[in-house]
Amino acid sequence: MTTAEESCRELIRRVAGAFRLGMEADGNAAFVSFVDCYIPLLDKIPPQRAQVAQPLLQKIFTAQQNRDYLYLADLLEYGGLPF
Repeated sequence: MTTAEESCRELIRRVAGAFRLGMEADGNAAFVSFVDCYIPLLDKIPPQRAQVAQPLLQKIFTAQQNRDYLYLADLLEYGGLPF
């Protein structure tokens, strides 16, 4: 696992933890950092795995837009984003 992957996984834990504790501002700030970390990794994974990520990312962004933070936390931690 690369350092970038480890950083993204740590950010997932931070985002999910903050949202589950009701700390929306901290969760959203960590979410932005996660997106900044994860998007460049999509270019480095095999195309088949990147295609799996697209629908999941859509769900993640929709949950964030709808302020469904517990669902967002679950998607990030258990949704199986490819790295």
